[in-house]
Amino acid sequence: INPIGRDIHVMAGQEWNYVEDTVVINTSTGLPERRYAAYDYLRLGLLWHEHFALPFWSHTLSIGVRAEGMIGGGVGAFNERAHALFDTYIGGMYGMQGYPFYGIGGTRTYAIKATYRFPISTNLDWRLGGIYFDKIFLGVFADYGSAWDGAVSDAFKTPRRDVGAEFRLDAFLWYNVPLKFFFNAAYGLDQFVRTFRLANDILDVQNVTYGKQWLFYTGMGFDFPE
Repeated sequence: INPIGRDIHVMAGQEWNYVEDTVVINTSTGLPERRYAAYDYLRLGLLWHEHFALPFWSHTLSIGVRAEGMIGGGVGAFNERAHALFDTYIGGMYGMQGYPFYGIGGTRTYAIKATYRFPISTNLDWRLGGIYFDKIFLGVFADYGSAWDGAVSDAFKTPRRDVGAEFRLDAFLWYNVPLKFFFNAAYGLDQFVRTFRLANDILDVQNVTYGKQWLFYTGMGFDFPE
């Protein structure tokens, strides 16, 4: 519920994809034909958390960094735009919570999260049926990140920011099975518009506005989202 220490995850994966790229009309038969293109690339990723104990009773400061990018995308050049089907997204419950999952995406992404967490009670000692409630912690957090498709130098041209608060409740079922309850509220500080198109249809365009709104997340499981 209130981690201290470090965890690091490194990811590297090679993908070979063959994706429908265009649809053309065969002049001989008059029937549509699907044309496919190769999208082969190397995906690299990093997820790093540092959790620091503060000189207050059970207070902590957590710093999280995540980054992901693709090398390739069909032509092998790092700065080429890969197919949108393989974009990486950093919004939603496990990312920048002030924006929906598909709100921030591109071939290269990064996000930095800072969270200050403190206890409300570390010994609730309260039971409801077979559930034993143990601890409650609150936290406040802020995120800074971006997603883009161009050169690495474009990483800071379109930054996204959010702030929020979290509620964590630690419990056990029948004194043995861990239960974690959480509720988060986050607000996207930056407003922007993304344009989405249906595949192979340049006329069907939808503009979606993100940011400047509250988003809420709640759940129950065996561990808390980081």
